[in-house]
Amino acid sequence: MKGLKKEFHKLNPEDRLFGLSVPLIGLTGSIATGKSAASAFFSEMGCPIICADALVKTIYSKPSAISFIKTISHECVKNNNQIDFKALRKVFFSSEEIKSKVESFIYTQIPETFLEEFKKFNSPNFVIYDVPLLFEKNMDTKFDITLCIYTTKLLQIERLIKRDQIEKNLAEKIIKSQIDIERKKQLADYYIDNSKSKEKLLENIKAFSNEIFE
Repeated sequence: MKGLKKEFHKLNPEDRLFGLSVPLIGLTGSIATGKSAASAFFSEMGCPIICADALVKTIYSKPSAISFIKTISHECVKNNNQIDFKALRKVFFSSEEIKSKVESFIYTQIPETFLEEFKKFNSPNFVIYDVPLLFEKNMDTKFDITLCIYTTKLLQIERLIKRDQIEKNLAEKIIKSQIDIERKKQLADYYIDNSKSKEKLLENIKAFSNEIFE
């Protein structure tokens, strides 16, 4: 894989997210649609990928984040001074005020953390940014291409309950907090169906890659 075909170099650096000098592909979806599996497949193919969730984990590991979460709820920090993400998720989705405070704390640190990761690549021709809330945060115009990993809402709920061992009402609340997956499918430049097996997902990713990569 040499890189992204020239016709997909759509934006100038000043118009891209974080002023990135190379084309940016926005990989999105909704929780439990299989975005992480798709991201892993792209990585195995040699694509340079930055994952928003990984950036958030980096930020959460900092002492300043732990101190901040303690101001939200002491129950969200374990005795070993590590964040209890299961407890934080419950608090996060129980209050719009808390949700807003946590998001504000995290998102102000994302640009710097992203650019630190970008510097680790060796002159890439493009970068894939794996970001769940691409449309929720109105970032789509800052990407050269947007790609949605799609599955039905019923399958989303089923996968989320099984994956995170949570009750159905919490799963539905989490999914409801994001833009409906059917809407994301419409908004994205491209979508890849992940309603079947991992083998089928890989097949669909290869077909997409053949279209946009050299």
